[in-house]
Amino acid sequence: IDPGAARRLANFEAVLANNPQASLIDPLSGIRPLLNRAEMQRVLADVISEFHLDAALPNWVTIPSMSTTPEIAAVLEAAHMRAPYVCKSEAACGVPHSHDMAVFSDATQLEHFPVPAPFTIQEFHNHGAVIFKIYVLGGEWFVHPGPSLPDASATAELTPFNSQQLKLNTDPAAAEMRQKSLVMLKENKKTLVDSIVAAVAQKFGLGLFGLDLLLSSVSGKMYIVDANYFPGYSGVAQFHDKLTDFIKSRAREKQNINT
Repeated sequence: IDPGAARRLANFEAVLANNPQASLIDPLSGIRPLLNRAEMQRVLADVISEFHLDAALPNWVTIPSMSTTPEIAAVLEAAHMRAPYVCKSEAACGVPHSHDMAVFSDATQLEHFPVPAPFTIQEFHNHGAVIFKIYVLGGEWFVHPGPSLPDASATAELTPFNSQQLKLNTDPAAAEMRQKSLVMLKENKKTLVDSIVAAVAQKFGLGLFGLDLLLSSVSGKMYIVDANYFPGYSGVAQFHDKLTDFIKSRAREKQNINT
């Protein structure tokens, strides 16, 4: 824990406690789980179960600090996880390596991965290199096809990457695939996305958050692979106007409660 950050957070919470009339856009209790991928996965699993969503999380495990290669292999085997996998820092933000990840197929490969544990490991589901970035703003959601990795085999080589530095494949065939996938999502999966967004918003109590969704190339199942607070809202038209309206609505809600 960063002592300075903890102190600033405590000061902020004290300000809120001393000023109950202040309008808080989103509760800290809902933001905190999104800062740690292990806690995020636990809460998202609860969301899927409690709201009976026709979606899933990739199978996942946590790897503690100082874990040896045999220990990591044993954890993966005990969880009956199948290669390929994707390894992510447990810290979802706030540290230099929070977006450094790697696809791999054998625990020995992580000896060459520079990010230290603790981290989470998920099964990597092939998805045609199309990931759906869902941006939630109040009662609305917007979708943007984001860059992702190509499909991988069960014997994949270690492939480190930074999720914020991936580039969209500009090949015409890849662009056509993204567009077809986007149309399919909006036409055939809109009700499911509506349900996921509403459930996550209710569980976390948030109005500003993002979700990374993918559709398995094998089963067609929708997977929730990540969630984050106040994402970039790339491609959302008139975002600043929409954000201003949302903030005003939150302020009005608080005012109505106090009157």
